Amino acid sequence: MNAIEILNSMVGHAILKIVGGVGSTELLFFLDDARVVTFTHSQNCCEYVSIDDIVGDMNDLLGEPLLVAEETSSADAQPPEGTDPESYTWTFYRFRTHLGSVDMRWYGSSNGYYSEGVDVDVRMLDIHEFIMMLEEIIDATGSEARTGLAAQEQQAEGPPQ
Repeated sequence: MNAIEILNSMVGHAILKIVGGVGSTELLFFLDDARVVTFTHSQNCCEYVSIDDIVGDMNDLLGEPLLVAEETSSADAQPPEGTDPESYTWTFYRFRTHLGSVDMRWYGSSNGYYSEGVDVDVRMLDIHEFIMMLEEIIDATGSEARTGLAAQEQQAEGPPQ
């Protein structure tokens, strides 16, 4: 599947876990159907591709069906200030749920002989990997809930005497 097909197949599915952020060279979306969508770049020699900026709250993408998952690219925008690459490409991703949208901007630069694009790939987790990932999410959510509950109880009791 190519990137557009992978992105289209994500619509209607919920992202359960996200790994990566600004400055990363790889971003992972773990989906509710046991797929992992990987955004990365296969490094060859004289190029570099990473996430330059994220606008929006990534938490808005978690646990809700995706309404939009799309990619665009441009070589028309200027490269980051202080750089003078021989060649560069901006790749943009937009993801939207009913909670909000997130726009990601990837920047790739090279000497002009290598790709500057983002590679999008998908693979299925085996059942053991999927269960482990779900347990991690449940543990993290339970921990946050317990922390929040303890804070609420302390607030209800008032300051320590």
